[in-house]
Amino acid sequence: MKKSGDSITLTLVNWFLALPLSARTAIVFLAGLFIAGQINRGIYRLAWNPRLIGPWSKRHDDAPPRQWWDRIPVVGWFGLMREEKVHGTLYWFRPLAIEIAFAAGLAMLYQWEDAGSFNDWRQLGFRIPFIGANWIHSQFLSHVVLLSLMMVATFIDFDEKTIPDSITIPGTTIGLLLATFLPWSMPSTFSFVPIVPAPAGGAPQYKAVTDVLWLSMPQPWPAWLNGVWGLVIGLVIIVAWWYALLPKRLTMRFGMGAAVKLLTRSIVRSRDSWNLTLFLLLPGLAYVVAVWCWGRDGLQWQGLLTGLIGLAFGGGLVWAFRVVASWALQQEALGFGDVTLMAMIGTYVGWQASLLIFFLAPFAGAVVGVLQWLTTRKHEIAYGPYLCVATVFLMLGWVPIWGKPICGGAPAFDYFKILGIYIPVGLLLCLVAMAAMLSVWFRIKRKLLGAEEV
Repeated sequence: MKKSGDSITLTLVNWFLALPLSARTAIVFLAGLFIAGQINRGIYRLAWNPRLIGPWSKRHDDAPPRQWWDRIPVVGWFGLMREEKVHGTLYWFRPLAIEIAFAAGLAMLYQWEDAGSFNDWRQLGFRIPFIGANWIHSQFLSHVVLLSLMMVATFIDFDEKTIPDSITIPGTTIGLLLATFLPWSMPSTFSFVPIVPAPAGGAPQYKAVTDVLWLSMPQPWPAWLNGVWGLVIGLVIIVAWWYALLPKRLTMRFGMGAAVKLLTRSIVRSRDSWNLTLFLLLPGLAYVVAVWCWGRDGLQWQGLLTGLIGLAFGGGLVWAFRVVASWALQQEALGFGDVTLMAMIGTYVGWQASLLIFFLAPFAGAVVGVLQWLTTRKHEIAYGPYLCVATVFLMLGWVPIWGKPICGGAPAFDYFKILGIYIPVGLLLCLVAMAAMLSVWFRIKRKLLGAEEV
């Protein structure tokens, strides 16, 4: 049965790839409509305060009876206009727009990645034997999953200023599975290596070698990561992820001993802690050990460890920013959902791209934040959507960002290669400088606006 199933799957894949680009794009558009319907379902069902909106939810007691065609993407929302008295005027417009925009965006993304984006590699002098159908479509699959998750997180964050764990935990898990079994679904990178010894007095000859953006890039993969220390790193990250998600209380007001007791009691007495232990920690540890034993010298282990480092780096970077900004502003600067969101994104794009996303996101957030303050005098913004916007920008522009000169200088991979181990030092200095600037800004605002307005 398994061989028969694999044969059917391969036949369907080959049939799809044999279609003209226009036909494949149309299929992607139709699939995008269905996926967008489930995105709308997630937006209203996974929110902190779920709402009975949409054809996939239970009908509100005051709403008219549902019809089978209500579940048809786009078309169904015109029929659901009859529920405006229950959910509010034009409540249906946003989910309708989401379905149209997501399906159209997915179709354009497919064309971009299949016929447009990878032309940039050719302009860099690459022959593209590695970028075959499997590579392109694996990356596209990863992007579809990540975009869907970010869409749900974005609109819940807009609505409630929260990002539920019910999105980021499954999303991170899927990211780690993709990194293991489809490691080429992660961003691509390249290097130039000599193909023959340089002739006497002649210039050396090079060939372009493409690869996955492993955690060691732009340096070669070190062999020690396949050993016990690589396994230890993977296990520690799983434990740290589990601990970060635990519901816990901690205060140093009554000393270290009392703080440890309170922390332990708050964890042990929570049902969520036991659920996270049984369904995340123990399976996660077993999975890391199994992949290490099964394929420590292959792409599967490299992909999983790359995804885990992306999780730890992305989440840790935003967590550090959250701690520093909250201290400087004397109030919570970011929700913990932003930390788990960036950790999820890191499993799909790796730590290098996560670093670029971290520095890109504030530009979008700053522009929107200033406009919002000027028009409404409100200074609280949902930061998660801007992490998602930066991720989409990097997704579309990864090839030129990684491989072409930046602002007339070197390409991004050269900066990573030159800085190397000094990147953590630079990040630490940036956090210190940011803390100082935010602290000064907080004092200026307090003097200008008064303590009650800050």
